Amino acid sequence: ERPPFIPEGALLRRKAMETDAPKRKLERDLEVELGDDYTLDLQKYWDLMNPEEKQDKIPEIWEGHNIADYIDPEIMKRLEDLEQEEELREKAGDEDEEMREIRQLASQIREKRKMKILASKEKDTQGPRMPRTAKK
Repeated sequence: ERPPFIPEGALLRRKAMETDAPKRKLERDLEVELGDDYTLDLQKYWDLMNPEEKQDKIPEIWEGHNIADYIDPEIMKRLEDLEQEEELREKAGDEDEEMREIRQLASQIREKRKMKILASKEKDTQGPRMPRTAKK
C-alpha cells in the first residue's frame, strides 16, 4: 500500500488558509465599506510608466480639436477685471465726442443696410409664373 502524497504547494496553501493573513482589499469590499460614497475608479489599475499620469484628464475631442486647448482657467478673473475697468470708465465719463460720432455713424450704417435689404426683398417678389402650355 502506497502512502498519500500531498504536493508541497498544496501544503503551503493550506497553511496560508489557516492563518489569518490580511487579505487584499477587493473593490466589492470598498463598495460595502463606503456605501453611497463609493465610485468605481478603473484608472487606479492602469499600468503606466509614470504613475502620476493615472489621474490625468482624458482629452475630449470635438471636430478634431481637443477642447481643453480652448479652456482658459483664468477667464473668470479676467472677466472681473474687465467689468471693474468698465465701471471705472463709466464713472469717469471717458466717452469723448469722437466715440459718440463713431457710434452714431455705425448705427446709421446699420440702418441703411437694413433698408437696402428690405428694398431688395420687395423688388424680388414676383407672382406665380404661368407655364408655356397655359399661355396659348
